[in-house]
This record gives sequence, structure tokens and C-alpha cells, in this order.
Amino acid sequence: MEFVSEDIIEQSSTKLEADELAYANAVEDFKTIQPIVFTYLFAEGFELLTAEEEALLRFMALVIWDAVNEQHPTHQWRIITEEQIGKAEEQNWEIFNAQKGSFRKKLDIFFEDTPQEDLLAFVEDALAEDEEEEEVLLTLEARATIFISLKTLIDCLT
Repeated sequence: MEFVSEDIIEQSSTKLEADELAYANAVEDFKTIQPIVFTYLFAEGFELLTAEEEALLRFMALVIWDAVNEQHPTHQWRIITEEQIGKAEEQNWEIFNAQKGSFRKKLDIFFEDTPQEDLLAFVEDALAEDEEEEEVLLTLEARATIFISLKTLIDCLT
């Protein structure tokens, strides 16, 4: 699959954030074309996430979905299975848990030889702790869960 650029990701993010109809259409397309992935991200409970963290996960998932569709509008989607999701997620958790250091440091290995660096950077940037912020918006557990879920989505879609 061709590289999904930062420009396409930014266009998708802006469109979905500003246009309720575009957001609703993206949700419907995602649910129709990839029902198992949609269920994984939208219907399964992420018990440790707050409502705000769940909303962030879902918005970012839609941006990734929309950006991939923008890059490949004629892409013939293959239905992603529970097994594919489970295998990718398990592998991503194993890699993440094997790393030492800060959250950002643990993510470095995911950028090695990734064909979709901009999609991964979009996720990392949204989850990175802003040292200027006095209030912590995401817990470390939420950051890890959201990152692994979205990395799994990227792996499965691309």
C-alpha cells in the first residue's frame, strides 16, 4: 500500500473535526466495510479509558480510516478478521512491553522500518505528554492502550 502522507492525515482530521456529516459518513463506511475492526474499536469496552480517552481513540481511528481511504479510494478492501486483529495486537503488545524507558522511548522501535511513518507519528503526537501542560490529560495506561489499538488498526488496514 502506498504511503499515507501527513497532508492527507491532516485533511482527514480537519474534515472529520469540522463536519458532522463527514464524521457520520466515516463511521457508517467503517462499520459497513470493516465490521470486525469497527467492533474492535467502537463496540468493545476499553474499561480503563475515560470517556474522553475513548472519544480520542475513536476519533483518531476514524482519521486513520479516512486518510487510508483518501489515499486509496479504489482500494479493494479485504475483510479483516478477528484473528488478524488479535495477532497484530498481541505482537504490538509484546514489542511495547519488551521496551524500557519513557513512553516515547518505547515507541521508537515501532518507527524502524515502518511503511506508514506519518500515520504512526500522528498517533504518537496525539498521545505525547506535553511538558508545558500542568494537567495530565491521558494516563500512561491510556496512552499505551490507545497507541497499541491504533497501531494494530494501521497494521491491519495497510
